[in-house]
Amino acid sequence: MITVNGEQHEQLSDDSLEALIEHLGLKDQLCAVEVNKTLIPFKERTTTTIKDGDTIEIVSLVGGG
Repeated sequence: MITVNGEQHEQLSDDSLEALIEHLGLKDQLCAVEVNKTLIPFKERTTTTIKDGDTIEIVSLVGGG
């Protein structure tokens, strides 16, 4: 199990952070992602792996005025 934004989720068979973002429907959105309180640069999403027990926080960026 992993925790995403405070909710428990089953881990995907593809353990990349990019796969999780796509699974959550956020692939085309600008967002900041932390894994275990470490900010993950955009370029490292495909190489960052998610492990059982990880805590992920995803914050979507919203424009406005």
